[in-house]
Amino acid sequence: MRWWTLCWAGLFGLYLLLAGEASGEELVAAALTAAAATGSGVLIRRLGGPRAYSARLAWARHAIAPLKALPVDVALVGGVLCRALIGRAAGTLLRQPFDSERDTPLAAARCALVVLGASFAPNTVAVGIAPARLLLHRLAPRPPSPDRAWPL
Repeated sequence: MRWWTLCWAGLFGLYLLLAGEASGEELVAAALTAAAATGSGVLIRRLGGPRAYSARLAWARHAIAPLKALPVDVALVGGVLCRALIGRAAGTLLRQPFDSERDTPLAAARCALVVLGASFAPNTVAVGIAPARLLLHRLAPRPPSPDRAWPL
């Protein structure tokens, strides 16, 4: 069995799991969505080679960091929203030092993971990447991360 068959089946099942039902329309939507995503993956692998969008196993610990921050950020945002009810809304734009080179596929993948991870928790949204910095909007202020490569 080819890898893309397993990929399609996994995406098909994930769509149905997230949809919450298996009606005829959802089955068709799941099949088409899984086919589009799998086809995109096959095309990327063929055009860019098998390591076109590769990542490193050591990056897994950085991908878990936003999950650890989620409970704290939920509490922080809850406090900000309560203050907003009485008229004191907050929010700041933070210029986070960030090594934002994207000249290789591996560097571009790291950059994309940092932007995704920074926007995962409810307190922070990445709004842009500038040379040597990541622009973040935070509801509750927190100091910038000292890590320039993985500022999550």
